[in-house]
Amino acid sequence: MSSFRGISASLTALHANQRAMEVSANNIANVNTEGYTRQRVNMTEIGGPSVPGMYSQARAIGDGVIIDNVERLRDQFLESRGRVEHGQQAYLQGTQRTLAGIETAFAEPGDTALQAQLGDMWNAFADVANKPEDEAVRSALVVRSTLVADTLRNTSGQLESVWDTTYNELESMVSEVNATARTVADLNKSIVMNGNLGQPANDLSDRRDMAAMKLVEMTGGTVLNRPDGSLDIMVGGSMLVGGSTTREILPPSGAHTVDDAKAGTLVDLRWADGTNPKVTTSSGKLGANLESLNSTLPTYSKGLDEVAKDLAATVNATHAKGQTDAGVAGGTYFGSGSTDPVDASNIRMDITAPKDLAMADLGVTPGAKDGTNADRMADLAKDPNGPNARYKRLVVDLGVQTQAANRRVDIQTGIVGDVDAQRAGESGVNIDEEMTNLVQFERGYQAAAKVITTIDEMLDTLINRM
Repeated sequence: MSSFRGISASLTALHANQRAMEVSANNIANVNTEGYTRQRVNMTEIGGPSVPGMYSQARAIGDGVIIDNVERLRDQFLESRGRVEHGQQAYLQGTQRTLAGIETAFAEPGDTALQAQLGDMWNAFADVANKPEDEAVRSALVVRSTLVADTLRNTSGQLESVWDTTYNELESMVSEVNATARTVADLNKSIVMNGNLGQPANDLSDRRDMAAMKLVEMTGGTVLNRPDGSLDIMVGGSMLVGGSTTREILPPSGAHTVDDAKAGTLVDLRWADGTNPKVTTSSGKLGANLESLNSTLPTYSKGLDEVAKDLAATVNATHAKGQTDAGVAGGTYFGSGSTDPVDASNIRMDITAPKDLAMADLGVTPGAKDGTNADRMADLAKDPNGPNARYKRLVVDLGVQTQAANRRVDIQTGIVGDVDAQRAGESGVNIDEEMTNLVQFERGYQAAAKVITTIDEMLDTLINRM
């Protein structure tokens, strides 16, 4: 090897090791940067020609080292699995949040919840049956029955509030999905342009992958990588992001109130292009919100309506079998305050004065302090198919569903934690490893500099001292 070739080879080593140290320094600087992927310099020997010339001989020794690229250390399989698990976690957490809102509305068990209020009302009927002449006991029955109706309306109102909040969240999320999709598409375009120009785009790729993960968590979409470094995102089999282009999702349509949902009208998400086909997703936050709006919340709201209807029907029918102290047949006990059918949103106590309570049996002498009908009404609490039992089944179903959702969230959280740990082990920065690399590249830089110094001394001896 000639002296000048040795200087040239050592110079490439200086540049390569210097660049490698700069990359390690950048890794260390971004050890706590969210979404940062550690990088590695890939070096290749500068060798002779692969095909020797006919009248020349290839050099036996290479001409140094060259940097091929600065690689992002990511395992695509782990990244793909991480997106799937994060999308599922977002879906389960959204379902859990909805069920928690329903539990808050029912507030069971509790002294002020409907189950306790119903128990107080049935006990009040029993008290009147035992002391039909006591006006204070009758007044207490009116108050407790009014509380039952008030609690039903309040619970129904809270369920409606949860539905409205979820709907507003869905509207906001659609706007966020569209904005994030445009961000991913713009970054895809920049990454492809940089690649065509031979420029690194690792920082752009990190930002793009973070935006893609956010999009997957919201939509439950699937990410497909392209050979040019860009990626596509599919939602329900339809393209949301395709390279540098996006499709927009329209604001929610269909049901706008919980009453619409209970009547069978669904909340829809549709694409803005073509014939506005429906957006279908069963994962991510969008999937959780759509399920909550179209199924979970309407189911429990309708269940509460059935409790109110059953309560009004059974209590009114039994109240009609009795008469007041004045001998007047029992009138409507629970009503809607209008001609509308009774449900949980409008039920109210139609009797406001104790004298209108029909606690005596039909046909007894007016004025007689009889509690026969009050005893019948107290026995309604024991009916296995009555409103009391219906409400208990509704609360039990809610408890079981919530417990299952909480358990699934706990399991999924553990899975996500394990996958993220594997991803961090592959793409995260390890300070000890980077410090070791720094020492390695520093020694390589020093050795290359020593070679240049040695050759310089050789040339000085050859030229000036001989």
